[in-house]
Amino acid sequence: FFGIEEEGVPYILKFLEDEKIDKESYVNGRFEIGIGINSDGEILLNQKKYTKKYILRENIESSKRNLRIFGQNAARLLKGLPLKKL
Repeated sequence: FFGIEEEGVPYILKFLEDEKIDKESYVNGRFEIGIGINSDGEILLNQKKYTKKYILRENIESSKRNLRIFGQNAARLLKGLPLKKL
């Protein structure tokens, strides 16, 4: 959750047993934004109304810098701010 707490955004952590994570399993709640991590270590950022499979994708093995920017972008998406580039 690098970056999310820095932006002051609360989050909920849920563990699912699915090997493949689909958008509906992790995008819910009043903000309709979610981050899913599948068994391959792929991290997906999505929003319920977004029509494609994901907005951003990163690997769990990425550098701390990239993971932090990913978290910041999740918070920025919620706040309606432009996303940072890696």
